[in-house]
Amino acid sequence: MVAPNHGATKCPANTNMCFARAFLAEDLDHVGEIFSRKGAYGGFKDLLARRGKIDEWHDFENEATNRALREWCSDNLIELTD
Repeated sequence: MVAPNHGATKCPANTNMCFARAFLAEDLDHVGEIFSRKGAYGGFKDLLARRGKIDEWHDFENEATNRALREWCSDNLIELTD
């Protein structure tokens, strides 16, 4: 068995858009524009700061990462204990 690398457990590529749909609906088109350009994550973080959504983003991103890791463990027959 190979341990997961960052790419194997990375949040889905559209995690930012899922977050925008849930928490930044009025900025959805702008978020799409941000991620169509180079340096997108910095632009996204700037938008989050302007909207006061940094903490919500971190919680959302952590939960998405947690789900991805749990799915990887399940796919590789690794039992998790809490």
